Amino acid sequence: MGDADCSPLGLLLLGVREQKESTPYTNIVDVRSILNDITECNLNILRGNNYIIRVPYRWIPAFSGDNQNTKPCPMITGEGDLVRINAVFYPDMVLALTHEAKIAFDNLYFALRHKMIKINITPGKLVYIDNRVALHSRDRFTAQYDANGAAYRWIQRLFIMPNLWPMQNFSKVGPRVFDPGNSAYPNLAINNQILYNDALNDFDSNCSQNIQ
Repeated sequence: MGDADCSPLGLLLLGVREQKESTPYTNIVDVRSILNDITECNLNILRGNNYIIRVPYRWIPAFSGDNQNTKPCPMITGEGDLVRINAVFYPDMVLALTHEAKIAFDNLYFALRHKMIKINITPGKLVYIDNRVALHSRDRFTAQYDANGAAYRWIQRLFIMPNLWPMQNFSKVGPRVFDPGNSAYPNLAINNQILYNDALNDFDSNCSQNIQ
């Protein structure tokens, strides 16, 4: 996607409110922890230009044509501490270009699932996720609401970006707050338009990005 790549360098997740019952956990895994668990054959495939990644569905209105997906690219790049992960595990987000690439991608997923850790982001807890090497998700859960209709679970998310140029196609709705034009949530308040409350995200319990 070139200059249109809006993937952040990192994420800050701040616990604001907590749902006491059926509390969902945030799952985090560092790709560097699983490299020795992947066969050399699979790793070579994951390092090749064998995958196409689509933009998140809620960002599609901000992009058009070829900008809605990458050119063929690798899932993993770099070596040692400079390893970078491009993987996304939302449904229909990654197209493997060969059968072997699909197998390697599935093996990557299972290796990541085995090493992920669970964190309960309670009010006042701040978690930093290096989006270049770590993937995150959260458990499925049924949101609970107070008498005013506000979700008990509220995790505020902040993107760490090297610059704001990739957000040029987004609508600016506040200082450093941008809306990708997601028609699925037309009536959200400003603080939920790009800094989505996790309670409103329909993440799969898979690892995703990369595992929000």
